[in-house]
Amino acid sequence: MRTLALFLLITTLAISLVPSESQAQWVFTKGPDYSRSSSVNSLAMSGPILFAGTDSRGVFRSTDDGANWSQVDSGLTNMYVTSLAVSGSNLLVGTMSGVFLSTSNGGSWTQTGLTNTPIYSLAASGTNLFAGSGEGWGVFLSTNNGTSWTQVGSALTISIIYSLAASGTNLFAGGAICGIEPCYGVLFLSTNNGASWTPASNGLSTGGGNPFVPMIMSLAACGTNLFAGVWGGEASFFPPTTGQAGVQSQQA
Repeated sequence: MRTLALFLLITTLAISLVPSESQAQWVFTKGPDYSRSSSVNSLAMSGPILFAGTDSRGVFRSTDDGANWSQVDSGLTNMYVTSLAVSGSNLLVGTMSGVFLSTSNGGSWTQTGLTNTPIYSLAASGTNLFAGSGEGWGVFLSTNNGTSWTQVGSALTISIIYSLAASGTNLFAGGAICGIEPCYGVLFLSTNNGASWTPASNGLSTGGGNPFVPMIMSLAACGTNLFAGVWGGEASFFPPTTGQAGVQSQQA
């Protein structure tokens, strides 16, 4: 009897220590703009404030973890927001007509020096701001909060730079090359703020002997790992110091 009681006690404790799915559920925030047809392309946090960039309604702001949202688009002349980035107290958005800057948590926006250029991705690293474009424009760099920009990625063979990620002195640019054949993904690494680039796509193929690399839609650096989200649902990560994939790959 004592043996059975001890077994039941240990089993109960083991079950109670195993995390259940109910402890990590998602809750629908009903926003922003959930009643309309726009999609959320990007998210960013600035202190306790959450920002969401949409594909037709500009930028929305929430100060209560997404329970309520308000549209903040004063001065924003292009409502197709592809990307968001926080640099100190500044908030930047990438749009189909360049980069806009807000110094008031979205209260008002001004166009930066990068205009009339489709921007698909943004990244901030210290005082450096990077903007990834399309149509062969490559990457732009600003060292003065967007007042002026310098093209630093013109040599990149990427049709569209969907994602940028900075990790220390490393800058990664991921996206797609599109031509006559279907688009395929590429990833490049720069260690000198975009002055030069080296390929870093090794190991990002779909596997099974297929050399095809899917389009890289998002990048995120976390410690010594770089995560790459690709078209089709896979995610891979590898040490950003080497740019060589293959540490782990899993379905996202």
